[in-house]
Amino acid sequence: MFSEAIPAGLRETLTASENLFVDGWLARLAGKQRSAEGLPWDATGTGRLPPGPPHDRKASG
Repeated sequence: MFSEAIPAGLRETLTASENLFVDGWLARLAGKQRSAEGLPWDATGTGRLPPGPPHDRKASG
């Protein structure tokens, strides 16, 4: 099992689907940028919608 880089020789033996899986698996290690990270869901100006049925949702701001 490899947790970071996959040896090039091994990559060459994988199918396109297997390579796609490996790329996705490795992408999980990358940091993510979320626009309102750390803010409450109802913070002003974030554009987030409150939980509930879609017909009850109203965009704030």
